[in-house]
Amino acid sequence: MDMKYILILILLSTSSLDTIAQESKKEQKNKEKDEKYKLILDLIQSGEFEFIGLRAAPRKGQQIDLQSRPNYMRISNGKATADLPYFGVAQNPGYGGDGGVYFDATPINYQVEENDKKRKINVKFRMKEKMETYDCLLTVNSAENVTLSITSSRRSSITYYGSVTEYMKDE
Repeated sequence: MDMKYILILILLSTSSLDTIAQESKKEQKNKEKDEKYKLILDLIQSGEFEFIGLRAAPRKGQQIDLQSRPNYMRISNGKATADLPYFGVAQNPGYGGDGGVYFDATPINYQVEENDKKRKINVKFRMKEKMETYDCLLTVNSAENVTLSITSSRRSSITYYGSVTEYMKDE
């Protein structure tokens, strides 16, 4: 055998092994992402979860850090409960209260939409509280990459960025 031929064979086999190793790493990452997606999908489908906001983004204005402010949106026992600070413009503000987004009732038109290919989950529902209606869209890309967009009948829309976890009820 010619030395050139042997060298070419060695180079080809080395590059083939690198390609196989890279494909294995990619397959492993995809497998891990699929497993995490399945876990978060199971959590959302259980109907017992809690969203905690880390930042709020009013329609006009800069993002606001929420880590020092208690806030949540929970789904539990077929009810949706929220206590979220609000930053934005109110078209027809009500009297009293501190101006946050509050609700505690059974959601209307509650839907969970799954996109397995993109590993994305949307939870949509409507809430009616006193004189205000909220259209809520929770978009889950991973447990740590979640947005909650709220469109109100009396205020400009707002988006919260945060995470979702299992809701542990106080017993």
